[in-house]
Amino acid sequence: MNSNLSKIFKIIEKSFPILILDRSIDMKKSFLSVSNINEIIRMNIENKNLFSNMIINISDTDSVSLSDILKSYKFKLNSKSIFIKINRTTFKLFQYIPFFNKLMIKIYGSFEIDNSKMKTLSSCKLLSSSEGLDEYLKNKI
Repeated sequence: MNSNLSKIFKIIEKSFPILILDRSIDMKKSFLSVSNINEIIRMNIENKNLFSNMIINISDTDSVSLSDILKSYKFKLNSKSIFIKINRTTFKLFQYIPFFNKLMIKIYGSFEIDNSKMKTLSSCKLLSSSEGLDEYLKNKI
């Protein structure tokens, strides 16, 4: 995996300090685990007409904050990383600094995908983001 998330995971693996958002800042992201991609491809191969001429948004079953994912990852790896919480005021101050503004939005910004069409069209059991993270860690370790 070569993404922003994998880069942040490497920081946690090396036990470096990392910034996380305070709970009062509700920034959630949709993730997509490899298992869910595989399940949807399998389903599409078995029933070729299921997604015929449609655009379908796919994601894990829930949206989670990056801070929750990082906390879970740190706990599961038993990392010694120190989390530095950013409160709402500090987050807003960072938005006025050009470089930090783009960085904070890129890493911590909210991006939720509505996969309700996928849920209504199929009966497949998709994983949640935390289940996808568990599976990622099993394959990684």
